[in-house]
Amino acid sequence: MIKFLIVGHPQAGNEHVAQIMANAGIAASNPSRIQNLTLAQINEAIIKGEGGALDELVDGTPLPQLKPAPIWQNLAIDLFLGNADFPFCMSCDPLSVYLLDYWKAQSERVFFLFVYDEPCSIYADVLQGASVLPLEEVERRADFWLSYNRTMLAFFRENKKNCLMISRGAAQASPLRFRQSLEDLVGLSIEASIMKECAVDLERTSEQATESRQLQPETLAHELTRRLVSTRYEMANLHQELQAAAGSLADFVADQKVAMSAYDAWQAYITEQQRGRELAQDNRELRHQVRSLKRSRDDTESKARQWEARVLDVGGELAKVDRERSLLEREVSMLFRQLSQAQEEFENFILRAADEGEALPKRIPTVYYGAADRIKQQLAYRLGATMIEHSRSIRGVFAMPYALFRTVRTYRRNISVDHQLELPPISDYADAAEAEKVKKHLSYRLGVVVLDRIKKPWLWVSIPFAIIRQKRIYKKEKMKQL
Repeated sequence: MIKFLIVGHPQAGNEHVAQIMANAGIAASNPSRIQNLTLAQINEAIIKGEGGALDELVDGTPLPQLKPAPIWQNLAIDLFLGNADFPFCMSCDPLSVYLLDYWKAQSERVFFLFVYDEPCSIYADVLQGASVLPLEEVERRADFWLSYNRTMLAFFRENKKNCLMISRGAAQASPLRFRQSLEDLVGLSIEASIMKECAVDLERTSEQATESRQLQPETLAHELTRRLVSTRYEMANLHQELQAAAGSLADFVADQKVAMSAYDAWQAYITEQQRGRELAQDNRELRHQVRSLKRSRDDTESKARQWEARVLDVGGELAKVDRERSLLEREVSMLFRQLSQAQEEFENFILRAADEGEALPKRIPTVYYGAADRIKQQLAYRLGATMIEHSRSIRGVFAMPYALFRTVRTYRRNISVDHQLELPPISDYADAAEAEKVKKHLSYRLGVVVLDRIKKPWLWVSIPFAIIRQKRIYKKEKMKQL
């Protein structure tokens, strides 16, 4: 088994190199057979148990190499046993830089791939606008980059036959050359069948990487970052040493980059300023739209509250209607029960009467209504109504005697037709009280005055005066009622 251990600064692009190797058919290593730990987990456990706070040791000098106790040897052996079936496998973990001697001592078939990138990569998150770093953080990142890459370079120089130095840019731009370097390092050819399957992917990866690097021009922010890094001359010197150690796998594209001229920087600044003004205008328009949307939302919410209130009112009315309907249904149900009970009692009464031989009453008492109408049909009421109707105009007054005569004649004709009808006395009517109210009408009173005096000729002269007096009495009674 040949194991490749990829080591590089956390922002050097180790994962890109690992992906290229995976495309070439070199599988990622399995966890250990017994403990089921990956190489990264083993590194973390050893550093936690032996190293302590390693961040405090960063000052630009090479990082210390930990010397784990023999108790940790079993973890590495278990990892190799878990990958014994692979002719080639790889692991990638930046923490391996603290344990280079440890992994070198495990087997001569462990090969180290040191990945580096230009110093500007340590500020990648700043280039993307993710954060603004304080000066202390800028210095700390620079010191850690120096320490990390000096450690790799020192180990590489002492163990060249088991090490390969490569830049991320070269791995992406020339994956086939990278594969050839791996074969030269291990002294074996990677399986032709594997490479045949992956050749198209490697060529495509190379083309995409080259195109990507050609389509990414320098920006003002990137140039400022390069200026920031240039204040640490030791970083530039170390990068050149890494390039020299990498040889054919160095990033020649990075070496060919030139700093932006003052004119280009000024042009970039003007472009950014114009973009800033456009964004400010867009921001103002968006704020105006937001205010309009807020007003629209407030209006909608107000209308929604009004509709909710109306819905609640309608709901209350519906609940009231439901309660009244339920009450009516109960009353109807009660009436049906009473009716059924009455019908049952009546049927029982019929049956008892039939059994006992008793005769049913031949006549059921009748309830009479219409007492007020009978009073209005009397001659006195008719005469009074005729006088009131004809007293409203001079013409009617002159025609009044004839009208009274006609009223009497009509009344007698009706009496001759209905004389055979036997009507009960008014006192037997259920609404006899209404008859008393009708007798208080002015029409009935005037008719009674005329009938009382018409039978005595010597009282005919007093009829007009009696009528006038009766009208005064009627008006006084009305005034008292008001």
